[in-house]
Amino acid sequence: AEQLGSKARLLLCGQQLGAAKAALQARLVREPDSLEALEVAADIYQECGDLAAAERHARRYVDVARRKGDIGDLRYALYTLADILLDRGKLDAATEVDYEADSLHLLKKIKLKTTSS
Repeated sequence: AEQLGSKARLLLCGQQLGAAKAALQARLVREPDSLEALEVAADIYQECGDLAAAERHARRYVDVARRKGDIGDLRYALYTLADILLDRGKLDAATEVDYEADSLHLLKKIKLKTTSS
């Protein structure tokens, strides 16, 4: 699974954008709920300047992470979405998403502190 994300990133670095997108789309067809593939897709489309597609993949990344219930994954997905929203000029939406991610970070710290006490 990790290889396809790495392959897509390598293709992107080599300016083989079409091949990178094709590798990602094939993986997303096979594994539509892969957090790693959704993260890479959001990153690659953002790098390519297709911010609408980047946002679409980032929102799916957030939805899947929220469903899976891991605070760390969700926080990272939210930060990814906030960054893309910022690139799109959606400052209010980016701020709101970033605030949610920061709140999760604080919640995780509180949980760690109470379980170690």
